[in-house]
Parts: sequence; structure tokens; C-alpha cells
Amino acid sequence: MMLGDSCPEYPAQSRLSRKFCGLDSGGLQNRNRGAISIVNFDEAHRLGAEIELVASCDLTPLFRHIGGAVNPLRNSVEGEIHTLWLELTPSEISLDEAVSRYAAIFDSLPDELRAVWASCTDRCINVGLQAGFRPHAFPLLVSPSAVAELARLSLRLQITLYSPAPNPVGEILGP
Repeated sequence: MMLGDSCPEYPAQSRLSRKFCGLDSGGLQNRNRGAISIVNFDEAHRLGAEIELVASCDLTPLFRHIGGAVNPLRNSVEGEIHTLWLELTPSEISLDEAVSRYAAIFDSLPDELRAVWASCTDRCINVGLQAGFRPHAFPLLVSPSAVAELARLSLRLQITLYSPAPNPVGEILGP
């Protein structure tokens, strides 16, 4: 299993663990989707909260309906397994905000798309944390109401922690 996989049954590299390349200003440049941003390895910080859905049916109609509120990170089929990974647009400020916005999106689904949602065999919010050399401790705060929303929507919470040490350019992360 690669770092950032959503679960062992459906291996694929998540947005939060995408390959970085090029050294600059003590961080690394992320060159995905044409944008260049510097990743700071000195300070710990939350990267974002993506939603990852896995089903045996086509998830494209679900994405088409909610497409204005999210960016697609992955919409693929491997064998009979459909995988859809999404991130909020614009990006959320906190985990509580992400959970609240995802809940509002899925609560507004029409009945035919609720059936697609209900058919998902895995529903996950994957929170990426970039470890850093400071501060000594970095809390990830989640309110009781956000935990209740996760449970109501049958969303599993996954927290992925990324090392503060950059991997050499071109190195593939392995088990």
C-alpha cells in the first residue's frame, strides 16, 4: 500500500500525497494541475479534507450534480470498482467547516442521487496533515457536532500524516 491510500482494497495515491518536485525556499514546489505552491516543512499544518467515495456503480452522476461545489481529484474505474475523490471549492478553513459543507452538499441530493450515495461501499473524509519541526504539538480539532455529522452520513474519518522530510525528487513512496 502506498502512503496516502484511502484503504488497502483500493490503492491509489491521494492528492495529499502527490509527488513534489523542485527545491525552493526551504520547501518543495508542488506542480500539480499547473499551479505552483511552496510546501513548508518547518511548520506543521493541515493540508485539507478531501472526500473519497468507492462504489460498484458509476459515481459520475453524483459528481455532475455537485460539481460546482467541489473539484475532482479522481474519478476512475478499476475493474468493477468506481472511485471518486473530491475537494471543496474554495478550500475549507477548518475540519468542522469541511464536514459541515460536505453534509450540506449531500443533504441536498435528489432521491436518485441519494441512492448512489447509499450504494457507496466506502465513504471517507481524508484529512491531510503535514508534519513539521515546530510546533512541538499540533492539535487537530473536531467538534462533537462534526463527529455527529460524520456518523450521520456514515463517513469514516482518516487522518494522513506526512513526514516533514522531503523525499528526493522522483522517488516513489512505497510501503
